[in-house]
Amino acid sequence: MIESINVIIKQRTWSPNDQCKILGSIETLLHSKFKN
Repeated sequence: MIESINVIIKQRTWSPNDQCKILGSIETLLHSKFKN
């Protein structure tokens, strides 16, 4: 899953805002995984 996210990031140029949103959602996903 993380690999595919990295590929998506490499395939596009992101604005800093997009990057923050992506990192934020990745963090949220990881946190919810560890809670369960």
